Amino acid sequence: MWASGEMREMYFANKKLYLPLVGVIIGLISVLFPQFIVISVVIIITIIFAFYFITFNEKGKAFHIFRIFLIALTLRLVICLLLSLISYFKRGHPFFLGCDDYRFSIDALGAAERWRKVGFVSVSDYLPCYGGDGYIYLLSLLFYFIGAYTFLPLFINCCLGALTIIFIYLISKKIYNARVASLAALLLSFWPSAVLWSTQNLKETSAVFIVYLVFFLFSKFRGWLQDKKRLIYFLITLLPLALLAKIRSYMMVCLILSIVIAKLFFVTKKRLIFSLLGIVILIMAFHQNWFYINDIFIYRFGISPIKIQFFELLNQYRYYRIQEGSTVFLPGLKIASLSSFILNSPIVLMYIFFAPFPWQVFKASQLFAAIEMLIWYLLVIFAIRGFFISMRYKLKESSPILVFLVLSIFVLFVEGNVGALFRHRYVIWPVLHIMISVGLFFHLEKE
Repeated sequence: MWASGEMREMYFANKKLYLPLVGVIIGLISVLFPQFIVISVVIIITIIFAFYFITFNEKGKAFHIFRIFLIALTLRLVICLLLSLISYFKRGHPFFLGCDDYRFSIDALGAAERWRKVGFVSVSDYLPCYGGDGYIYLLSLLFYFIGAYTFLPLFINCCLGALTIIFIYLISKKIYNARVASLAALLLSFWPSAVLWSTQNLKETSAVFIVYLVFFLFSKFRGWLQDKKRLIYFLITLLPLALLAKIRSYMMVCLILSIVIAKLFFVTKKRLIFSLLGIVILIMAFHQNWFYINDIFIYRFGISPIKIQFFELLNQYRYYRIQEGSTVFLPGLKIASLSSFILNSPIVLMYIFFAPFPWQVFKASQLFAAIEMLIWYLLVIFAIRGFFISMRYKLKESSPILVFLVLSIFVLFVEGNVGALFRHRYVIWPVLHIMISVGLFFHLEKE
């Protein structure tokens, strides 16, 4: 059966509302862009996959999350379309931000064209800064096999951003309950930066999608040593981890470390085997990316990272980061030693969690950030409460995502630009949304 009787009945009862809505969006795209066939196919496949995925995991009892998914997907498609049109008529290309999103596309188009002329060669032959960037390779392959459809990556990211909501729901429900999961899914669906980054040609959306896909799969293969079916989940997890290592290597490191550390908290003989296996995978990933990281540091700083101390390495990288962009904060900050790192942590954490401040918003494109921060200021107390509630009552179940949150915040210490911070903070918002939902749930239950 393709779904339970209750699921089918609810689906067909609501199709008069949702299917025409999706049809209008697809029809509008079809009229405006010649790329409509490929884009429509991607959207339709995403919707079908989401429906079957939810049905399979929830046994037909969670139609509301499919409804949230459809609304979130439609919102992202509409905003993506509007922003792309604004940029297209203003600049001649569909990339609203006009920075990395534009550069990624141009580099990928160049690589695809080069492959057509001389065959497959390494991108690093002519793009030394991006030679190890998996996202460039993915775009290049997309443009090589399907064509120079520059709108397509934008709509693929819309789909990935909406699918991430389903993973957040399932992860939250397994750790807490359905009400917490639904609230977390709603927050992520309408969170301004989550919507914005899902509509842009940037690697954050695909990286975040992979991170929470792995967390979901990890929740499925607990006890995999006793269950061959769960062993399949474990083997499937290796592929997105390898992909994440090429898209955002630091996220892959934080992800594996969070799972390994969480397992070591509650170590048994079998969990120790799992943790050691995770460490082996981590070492292999480091080995795979070490030469690329070394080349990048020599290219940018003129020095190999192995020749300088850890905190000096962080300080050097932060110095590099503040050379870009127009929203630099704390330009004189030094974190070159453990003591300076600790002393400066409060002010850096203040920026990580609360920047951009209202007085740092100057352009219309920063409106998403201004709206988001005002909402966040109201909800941060619930996030803090949810964090400590999870530590007290659900430490064993929530430890992987909590450790990932802490490690990701640590990585953000190297950011010295408000714009880049706003973008790279996207990876921790899903966990913060879960914490907000936990805090709100306990608050409402107490009331």
